[in-house]
Amino acid sequence: MRTRRLFPAALASLIALFPLAVGLGAAGAKQRPSTRDVPKASKVILFAADGMRPDLVDRYAASGAMPTMRALMRDGVKGVNGLKQGFPPNTGVGWYTLATGTWPSEHGSTNNTFHRTGDLFTNRTSFATTGILQADTIQQAAERAGKTVVSVEWVGSRNISPALAGPVVDFRSFFSDRGVITSYDLPGQPGLANQFGVTYQRVTLTTATGWTGVPTSYSPAREQRLKVANTAFPATANVDRFYDLYIYDSTNDGQTNYDRTIVVPAESGKNGAQAVSNLARGDWDEIKLALTGPRAGQTAGFYVKLIDLSADGSQFRLYYTSIARVNATYTGCTATPTCASDFEEQLASRFPTSTAADFAPLEAEIVDEDTYVQQGLMWADAHWAYMRYIVNDLGVKPDLFLVGNPVTDEFSHQFMGLVTKTDIDGRPNPYYDDLNADGTKDNRVPAREGFIRSAYHEADSTLKLARQLVKNATTFVSSDHGFAPQWMAINAGKVLQDAGLASAESLSNCRVAAADTSQRVKACWAGGTAQIYLRRDGRDPAISGRPAGYSATQYEDVRQQVKAAFMNLTDPATPGRPVIDRVLMKEELRNVDGTDALHPSRSGDVVVIARPPYQFDAAEPGKRIAFSHFFGQHGYAPNLVNIARNVNMHGTFIAGGPAIAKKKSLRNVRAIDVAPTVAFLLRIPGPQNARGRILLDLLPTPAPPKPPPGGGTAAPGGGGQLTGRAAGPRDLKEITILNISDYHGQLTPLTEAADNLTGTGTINQVYDIGGAAFLKPWFDAYRGEARAGHVTLTGGDAVGATPPISSFFGDKPTIEAMNRMGFNLDGLGNHNFDRGQQYFREQLVPLAKFRYLSANVTQGGQTPPEWAPAKTFTFGSGKTRVRVAFIGFTNEDAPTLVRPDAFGPFQVTSATDAVNAHARRLKAKGVDAIVAFGHLGATTGTLNDPQGPLVALADAAKNVNVVIGDHTDFQALDRRPNGVLLTENRSKGIRFTRVRLVINTLNNRVIYKTADWHRPWNIGVGPDPELKAQIDSLNAQLTGQLSVVIGNSTRRIPRADACGQSAGRTCESLEGNVVADALRATYGTDFALTNSGGLRADLTCPTTDSSTDFCPPFTPPPYPITRGKVLEVLPFGNVASTVSINGAELKTMLENGVSRMPAADGRFPQVSGLCVTYNITLPAGSRVVSVVRQAANGTCTGPAVDLTAGSTYTLASNDFTLSGGDSYPNFQGRFTTREIMDQVVADYITAQGTISPAIQGRIVCTGVGCPVVTP
Repeated sequence: MRTRRLFPAALASLIALFPLAVGLGAAGAKQRPSTRDVPKASKVILFAADGMRPDLVDRYAASGAMPTMRALMRDGVKGVNGLKQGFPPNTGVGWYTLATGTWPSEHGSTNNTFHRTGDLFTNRTSFATTGILQADTIQQAAERAGKTVVSVEWVGSRNISPALAGPVVDFRSFFSDRGVITSYDLPGQPGLANQFGVTYQRVTLTTATGWTGVPTSYSPAREQRLKVANTAFPATANVDRFYDLYIYDSTNDGQTNYDRTIVVPAESGKNGAQAVSNLARGDWDEIKLALTGPRAGQTAGFYVKLIDLSADGSQFRLYYTSIARVNATYTGCTATPTCASDFEEQLASRFPTSTAADFAPLEAEIVDEDTYVQQGLMWADAHWAYMRYIVNDLGVKPDLFLVGNPVTDEFSHQFMGLVTKTDIDGRPNPYYDDLNADGTKDNRVPAREGFIRSAYHEADSTLKLARQLVKNATTFVSSDHGFAPQWMAINAGKVLQDAGLASAESLSNCRVAAADTSQRVKACWAGGTAQIYLRRDGRDPAISGRPAGYSATQYEDVRQQVKAAFMNLTDPATPGRPVIDRVLMKEELRNVDGTDALHPSRSGDVVVIARPPYQFDAAEPGKRIAFSHFFGQHGYAPNLVNIARNVNMHGTFIAGGPAIAKKKSLRNVRAIDVAPTVAFLLRIPGPQNARGRILLDLLPTPAPPKPPPGGGTAAPGGGGQLTGRAAGPRDLKEITILNISDYHGQLTPLTEAADNLTGTGTINQVYDIGGAAFLKPWFDAYRGEARAGHVTLTGGDAVGATPPISSFFGDKPTIEAMNRMGFNLDGLGNHNFDRGQQYFREQLVPLAKFRYLSANVTQGGQTPPEWAPAKTFTFGSGKTRVRVAFIGFTNEDAPTLVRPDAFGPFQVTSATDAVNAHARRLKAKGVDAIVAFGHLGATTGTLNDPQGPLVALADAAKNVNVVIGDHTDFQALDRRPNGVLLTENRSKGIRFTRVRLVINTLNNRVIYKTADWHRPWNIGVGPDPELKAQIDSLNAQLTGQLSVVIGNSTRRIPRADACGQSAGRTCESLEGNVVADALRATYGTDFALTNSGGLRADLTCPTTDSSTDFCPPFTPPPYPITRGKVLEVLPFGNVASTVSINGAELKTMLENGVSRMPAADGRFPQVSGLCVTYNITLPAGSRVVSVVRQAANGTCTGPAVDLTAGSTYTLASNDFTLSGGDSYPNFQGRFTTREIMDQVVADYITAQGTISPAIQGRIVCTGVGCPVVTP
């Protein structure tokens, strides 16, 4: 039998913790709400303890170890078995899911460590990488709303971008090794120490010499020197530290009785007066020090513990922790001139050094369980002091106080399996009360259960302190995941090697082995889940000296091999026990136990979920399955629950305080519901990508109103209700509004990158997004979350400037698709009138099952029957019904953006005046909420600070709750100073926004409004069958139309440019000239510019006939051009657009276009109306040396173009380029969209009949290294 030593004094101190704890209960007395008010929170504490299980909270609260949470549960609300966390329920997923209110599919942290598709295959990404999070958080939402936010040990707060202004304390940085110095042999050393990355210094004590200023030793003093090795990055931030140790006998009892050790920095020359510690056996002490190099002047610290010192001096062991410094920021501190920069140093220098339990020394067996537990509980010494300093000393008064505690996780990892009798399937656990499974019991179950209980007690005490510091706060308690007992480790790298997919085993998480000759597969794991990533040719960067990645066909075959390798995995030591719970293909991650884990570029190609007692951490080299050296784990399936067998992956959910009901249980709570609910109670807009519900059911249910004095009945109030009570959950109606902008008939999906990789050689892979058949299931999912009703709308331009699949059929397919998608409303934009008002009114409007609205498109002040100024929807009935009115508006310049007769007899008046006039009338009729939506957009600014016509309307709106915009391809979400919620989406269905209104039916007021926007990725989503069939049919019909010859060329017009570059990205090209000429001629602009990356195929038909090329057989010349060939050249559905720019902006565009030369790049410009000369040897950004206009005959002999800001020109281009694509200047909000670009080019060629393009010197390169133009 081998046991980890526990010292009796330490055990006594742990047991003594519990009788001393005093519960606070619900903080403060509840304030009685005013008549008809809905309770809200002025202050919120959001507390989470890592890995805290709801069933264990119940157990320990009942036993008295968690009085604070016991009181909260008694006086508040708790989730039935807590809440469901994201998949996999690990740290990197769970904390962000709580904070963002959305699943990892959207926030992007798919595990503790993961790979980003398109990154170098040798790289990996940590969830704690700054800026890695792709979703907004409750912390950021609160600060935007003007709230004061404090975050202490809430995991990930220091890594979000933009950074928080309030105080943030989040983990610590390490600068050295940790380990033991010992005079006697420890079992398994140094092998275990090397395996777990800790230091084992085996020494012999020698006679102490040369010491001064030390106490008298009554036995011959001994000495040794401790080395604390530098591991800092950069290395200059620290140095190797040396400490002389003086071991002596202080007892003067006539016997050899070594009992103390003095620690002196080596540079002090054995001068005991300079001692930094004097330790008795079992003592801990802290040693502070100054860092060096780039961290000069910064304080750090570490702890030492004298674990062993036998009386005869034969056994000496001293443990030292890593040198560490707290990570802390307070960028918004203004109390003193230097407080923002000094905040971290104040914490590091004035208070105990941040520490926490360290698994590696324990698992390496160089320290005992007592030491591990004591270090873990010392977390409170530092972090409780930090909390008091922030609130009491600095005077910060948080409106939102986020607090975390790590110890519940740390102790569960080490002890859970040691106190659990069986595995999840009832098989005996060989490690139950038997650390080395030798059949002899340790008799330590009560002690180890006490360790876990002490962690839960410290979490409870941390919450108690938070509630003392922020009194009368509404409090939420949760956790990032649950826990299960485990004791076996799966070596994922070995499994892949044995399956023949890797030639060498990789033990480094999320890395490929250097010896692997193919490096085409790797495993990224944490806890019970491993994500397997494949290197796929064309999707992932190549690796020098290694074969190409898997082809598309190989990819599917290899995924099946990976699945088989893990599903067939068995444990020879326990035949028949399942090792793997399930294996999921990437596409199946869209629904894992009701959670959404599918991120397009960050989820594994194959995902493996183990079954307890198996998991993936701490694997042994060379063995597929081995003992894991620790005993608890998370990261399994989110709904893995078997409480009888001590397994529960659910997180905790408790809520209590002034705004929360009493003695209530909620079912089916999810981690994504927490942040939206906190935001609601604070009455701030929620996180901008939140997907969860607002848990209105946790509000108090009010008592019935009391009769007025003297009897009789209470007077009726608003909505016909009785007065005298607050509103409860049943009195609230939550209405959902779904919206897309500028749809432009984008029935088929577009593509978009899902990541923002910037490293050399990386590839931002694009994925399908949007499209009618996929938007509908996304809409349906959000409609399913709507509590009281929903409306789906868009604000105009759903038709016009549409791709061929719609435009070839008169845009009728778009109307039919919108019917199927469930649209209720649409607005009127300029493109609705592209074919003229008569066509729109007579052909399209009758097909629509939704209503068109515009209050400012009228004829003689009257609205025609084909649309209406407004429409009111009624939700519910009787006393709890609500009415929400929608007012449409149109951009006032719409008639100038279409042909002169397109609007016919209709006038477009002031949108703002029309909205306000109708809002006034609707309010007078008693509607409960008003939403104005339509075809105005933001033109400049940012997501949360937009500017432009839409913003001006929102700021001038009266009696309006929400303004939803359209028209400018601009993502916007802002609460304006007048309280109006403003939103707009990117165009073509690549984004959608959900707006939620909560209405109090007792007084008919909107008490809350919030919005969140989302990307409708297609991967893992089943398309709507009816829409898919419709689109497939349209595509089949298009085939015949696309084969029609629309013109001819006297010469072949290839994609390749005049320098022979096959993609046309280094020189002027015939195809580029034709496209640019078509843009300039169509819109009569001064110049035209299009990016070469948008030109994707030869324009003329090939001489070799094919049944799939939309071309007839022919003998040249001439070379026919079909409608289908134009579509192949321009397949992206880009919209021709025009903009007014100055000369300096034109130069910036041209400089960007040639900045990557001589490298072939999609930004290389193709131009019309001008000729540019650049010097390739000059620095990028300063290469353009001459620009002249083209003469009437096309030659480059026109006058010079003024490239200063004082000149103005009109430019035709495409919406991609003018929106900042290919690093061109972003003119969003300034440019005007016109028609679909391929239609513009097709019409131009049709009008020309036969074209004869030529290379004219429109783009000339000078200097050494220029590509050579071939005749």
